[in-house]
Amino acid sequence: MDSPAPKFVPLVALTAFPVGSARAFEVGSATVALFHTAEGLFAMDDHCTHSGGPLSEGDVRDGVVTCRWHGAAFRLATGRSAGVILCRPTRTYAVQVRAGWVEVEEP
Repeated sequence: MDSPAPKFVPLVALTAFPVGSARAFEVGSATVALFHTAEGLFAMDDHCTHSGGPLSEGDVRDGVVTCRWHGAAFRLATGRSAGVILCRPTRTYAVQVRAGWVEVEEP
């Protein structure tokens, strides 16, 4: 049996979210961190699985976001741990651009 297609929620106009942007959005009952890098748009849960810090306020470099609270790092594309501090992965969400709006998969 096929799983249903994900539902997407519009978050922000692409023109208002240039490369280098990161921001948290409330999507249903979840807080989702959205990142726009030279490699593309990425979304994940906004809380660090190590300490609960806001990933949307982390440092982004080479496809990895590093939490400012204690330095735990996560790969933007997969949510997997990418640093010295090993943590469980954070949930990632599909992202698409439609009609000029950045949309994220509904959690």
